[in-house]
Amino acid sequence: FLLYGAVQVVPLPRGLLAAISPRALELRDRYEPKRPEPTRAGIAADAESGAGGEWRPTSLYPWATRRSTLWLLACLASLLVTVDLAAFEPARQAIIKTLAGSGAFQAVYGLAEYFSGHQHIFAYTKKHYTEVATGTFINRNHYAGYLEMTLPLAIALAATAITQWRGARADDLGRRAFRAAVFLILALTMATALVCSRSRMGLASMMLAVVAVGFLLGGRGRARGYAAAALIVAGATFLVFSQGEASSALLDRFALVFNEFRGAIGRGEIWLQSAAMARAFPLVGAGLGTFPFVFPAFRTVGEGTYLDHAHSDYLELVAEAGVIGGLIVLGGVLFVVLPLARRTTASETQSHLGYATLTAVAALGIHSLTDFNLAIPSNALTLAVLLGLTLGWARTPALVFAAPRGSRSKSRLGCAVQTTLFVIAAIATAVPAIAGGNGEAQRAFRAAARQAGPAIGDLEALLRAQSGDQEPSAETGRYLEGRILGAIDAQSEGLRREPLASEGHLQMARLALARCAASSIAADEPPDCQARWTAELRAALDLAPMDKSTYREVARILLAAWPILDAAGRSEATPMIERARALNPSDPALSADLAAIGGIE
Repeated sequence: FLLYGAVQVVPLPRGLLAAISPRALELRDRYEPKRPEPTRAGIAADAESGAGGEWRPTSLYPWATRRSTLWLLACLASLLVTVDLAAFEPARQAIIKTLAGSGAFQAVYGLAEYFSGHQHIFAYTKKHYTEVATGTFINRNHYAGYLEMTLPLAIALAATAITQWRGARADDLGRRAFRAAVFLILALTMATALVCSRSRMGLASMMLAVVAVGFLLGGRGRARGYAAAALIVAGATFLVFSQGEASSALLDRFALVFNEFRGAIGRGEIWLQSAAMARAFPLVGAGLGTFPFVFPAFRTVGEGTYLDHAHSDYLELVAEAGVIGGLIVLGGVLFVVLPLARRTTASETQSHLGYATLTAVAALGIHSLTDFNLAIPSNALTLAVLLGLTLGWARTPALVFAAPRGSRSKSRLGCAVQTTLFVIAAIATAVPAIAGGNGEAQRAFRAAARQAGPAIGDLEALLRAQSGDQEPSAETGRYLEGRILGAIDAQSEGLRREPLASEGHLQMARLALARCAASSIAADEPPDCQARWTAELRAALDLAPMDKSTYREVARILLAAWPILDAAGRSEATPMIERARALNPSDPALSADLAAIGGIE
């Protein structure tokens, strides 16, 4: 899958791209700025970035795909390290206890904020989900996802303690009973926090995962201790929350499921729009990590609401990676699942933690049907570690409890090579975070804004002087036009790298309009000047049809340019302004602009 992500950013010949992703080629042809002529510098830049020219990548934003692939590399490195450590029982215990401790912290912190009414995330005052427990997460569903992955580990630790307590000597009975009680209380606290998150899918996926793993193990006559601990925790949690207002609040949440699916921004509509995006790029997808950048162009309902995920990790995967990427991931799932069926029997004490990691992976896998937990770094990285533990448990017939004393030490060169590779991988995964912003395209847009700002300021001063009967010279107009053209070149470079950036096209419209004004002063305005900047405005709206702020900015530009628009331009601008007014009914600046021109009738 890493190789697949790397291939998505490789520039391909036009004919090959047309065969495997015709919609990507169509969108690039429609929204990519064209180079005036194929200079050597332009060809070199195209070859490096994969933008423009005849060679283009399948990814519609290669930087986002590289970032996503590098993040996957970080998770894979964590998984491989965990697989290696999981064969050594003390290391496996340390990993699992650390994860369980992290889940316990989230549970205690979330419950403390919830019951106290303080509702902060450390120093940050929560603005959303203030009526539920979220721990250090903003979203209750992601909080529930983290608890789903760590709660089974606490149950497994309790099951192990119960098993050891049953077979303990009389002089050790009290200590082991106390240990079992501590782990059960810990698991009950985490289960309580899960319920207080009121995440419907969080609770449902946890129950389904426990039942599914229970049937799997029950059919083999295993995991009695694990099943007993799970029943104790589930039963105690049910008794606590079956009384009073807590149960009614949770039931009310479940009662609204179908209504929320039918809403304009409900999951049903989001999935339909995401499926439309997936159908547009069926074979190879739009590119890993490109969903937030490409999806706005496929929005059809939900005006004024920002959505950057499909609320289904599987649907988002298909939209970004296509059928080929989905089949690769399916192969990875089988790579994890098939060894479980062939696993040899081990002692019950050793297997409890294996059952727990399997339950945790299954729970998040079910939850990912209706949410985007894998887009949250902490949850994705935790899942990678749990997959490593599950693979290690499935493929290790007997655990190692101590390193053999007579073993030959590894060569220093071999250790150095492996360490260097992991350090390089760690640095590579940090590069996108170090770069900042949204990557190469955003850096180009910022460079264009820095270059255009002073030039447009000078242009506005000249236009004010011109209105005061002080005619500026043609040389001044040509000078300003040259500066604005430099900013247009930088903006064009950004749009070649991210052709579906609505804000990028909006800024290009501003620059093109400023260029028209400068060329007018120079008395050499091109005949198609108006058509150029209005085309960029249309592109901005096409790529963000549900974004009310984009419509507002487009309307302001059109209203400012209203005096110079011809009859055809005003006819085209009128529905855009009307749409902006409908989406922003209480915007005072827009109302003032409309009043300034006396309306658009």
